[in-house]
Amino acid sequence: MTIPAFCRLQIDAVYEPHYQHFGDKFGTVIAGFFSDEPELGNNRMYKMNNPLGTEQDLPWSRELAAALEEKLGRGYGALLPLLWSNDGDPFLTAKVHYAFMDSVSRLVEEDFSHQIGRWCRDHGVEYIGHVVEDNNQHARTGTSLGHYFRGLKWQTMAGIDDIGGQVEPGMEDRQKKNVFGYHDDGEFYHYALGKLGASLGALNPHMQGRTMCEVFGNYGWKEGVRLEKYLLDHFMVRGVNRFVPHAFTAKAFPDKDCPPHFYAHGHNPRYRHFGELMKYADRVTGMLSGGHAVCPVAILYHGEAEWCGKAMLMQKPGRILQDNQIDFHYVPADVFGERDFYRTEITDKLTVNGLNHEALVIPYAQFITRETAEAVIELAARGGKVLFLDGYPDGLCTGEALPESVKENTRVVALSALLGELAAYRTVTLAPADDRIRAMHYVGEKEFFYLFNEGDKPWHGTVTLPKEGSFHIYDAWHDRHMAWDGGDLTIEPHHSLFLVKGEAESLYTPPALGRHRVLEGFRLSVCQAADYPRFGPAREIGKPENYALTDRKFSGVIRYETHFTGKSQLLEITDAWEGVEVFINGRSAGIQVTPPYRYDLRGLAGEGDNALTIEVATTLERDRGNTKTAAPTGITGEVALYE
Repeated sequence: MTIPAFCRLQIDAVYEPHYQHFGDKFGTVIAGFFSDEPELGNNRMYKMNNPLGTEQDLPWSRELAAALEEKLGRGYGALLPLLWSNDGDPFLTAKVHYAFMDSVSRLVEEDFSHQIGRWCRDHGVEYIGHVVEDNNQHARTGTSLGHYFRGLKWQTMAGIDDIGGQVEPGMEDRQKKNVFGYHDDGEFYHYALGKLGASLGALNPHMQGRTMCEVFGNYGWKEGVRLEKYLLDHFMVRGVNRFVPHAFTAKAFPDKDCPPHFYAHGHNPRYRHFGELMKYADRVTGMLSGGHAVCPVAILYHGEAEWCGKAMLMQKPGRILQDNQIDFHYVPADVFGERDFYRTEITDKLTVNGLNHEALVIPYAQFITRETAEAVIELAARGGKVLFLDGYPDGLCTGEALPESVKENTRVVALSALLGELAAYRTVTLAPADDRIRAMHYVGEKEFFYLFNEGDKPWHGTVTLPKEGSFHIYDAWHDRHMAWDGGDLTIEPHHSLFLVKGEAESLYTPPALGRHRVLEGFRLSVCQAADYPRFGPAREIGKPENYALTDRKFSGVIRYETHFTGKSQLLEITDAWEGVEVFINGRSAGIQVTPPYRYDLRGLAGEGDNALTIEVATTLERDRGNTKTAAPTGITGEVALYE
């Protein structure tokens, strides 16, 4: 990755032959090329926890040697042992570490990212992909490219991936072992990953605000549409607006490689439900395109700081801000050193690519780059807000002492006190407060506030917006608009809500709910997904319950049939596993994937006898052998009718 001739070899061996054979399809049928997890290598695949100064293999090339000689002098070889140590003179160690990593990441940027990106642009196609970001590797060698923003700099959109259970509800503090034997850092995946990708897409001018996430892959057959809905909202509310769903497979079912597979040659019971989920994703990502999120805070990317000495991970302040609905970008030090490229302007604000940041937060760093120090001095002198967390740096990454003027008009703030300093920048104000509600303020073709409940409990209260004017509610799953007078709102777990500025052309009025009655007495039948809709014999049941108690190995579609009379306006299924479709008198009332499942019956149910059919699609987890820890199946809550 640090040798231009070898990166060119990849172009000559792969890219050029594609163009020779299919050049007339470039930019139409062939959208572009995808770099999937390029790495500096020189080590065991997917080795983690290897910041500079630890025992590891490091990349080398003639080009790298020349860069080090230019930065450290002809005798640089005597300094190289410091690359595996943090115990020597900290200023000299920082200088050597920075010289090495700065050279490596710049060579990767030019020889790999720029060379391929330039070829793709010259041939009319896009260049996308992602590196191994896992467990903070985005700023390290080995499995990754040393610097997230440089490794992807010349792609046409930013990229990340989420696979194998890295992001899951309630797992922010998880430290479970992954398949490679390392403990996953739940805080990184939940508070850094999505915002890291979205920050690159927003700040890099030629990415046009686009961030791609490769998503869903290798979670196993336990992953269903409930979890997939959560994953989409988790990343979209952080600014991700392109997705590569992982995975379809042409191999015969069952393919052991990285399930779930969405169609699985007809064996996946929830494939139609997945289609509805993709329609939802398309609506939301469309809203999140062409404009920008309002992010009043900039948090300095910790890459250079980690190379050089003691450093606070950027997700530490990122967590505090996200839990309190304060939006931000992770900003690399390169915005200070490459002002023309990033369109950086410093007044009393930090403006990058036209996006204003009212405050700059610098996680504790023993050393910062010279360009960062100079920008801090300039920003603070012009009245900008600069906060150093838990202490000032000792010096510069190049080995010099910290200029005293860095401390003028800036302040040191404890991490625990950060919220008090930035509370005025909240995207929305919630009463009561809730650290599971995520919030985004987006300005584009329409201006709106996007709220998502990542918790496991409903939130009910008032939302105060920092904008005047009228707003209405948009329900993106059902694609309908509702009036809002500024009163109380409820956001159910894993549900989203949009508050859109202005009036809607047409408004949906939810049914006014009166008395309700719980239904019992159903006829139950089942079928495998590949046999749908040919169900087996039906049997009478009373109250629905977890169907796994009847057949613990079953995966497929479970059908519940009954009749009701009376003027019912709404049907509610409080819980089911997991994709639900309701039919009234043979007409589909729609598919839903997240409880509670509520169906408006107006226009579907009459006052006389009505046939009700509920179909619940399971995952394939039990069919594929997991019966011990698998989720329930079928309707596990109550079925109620509201007048």
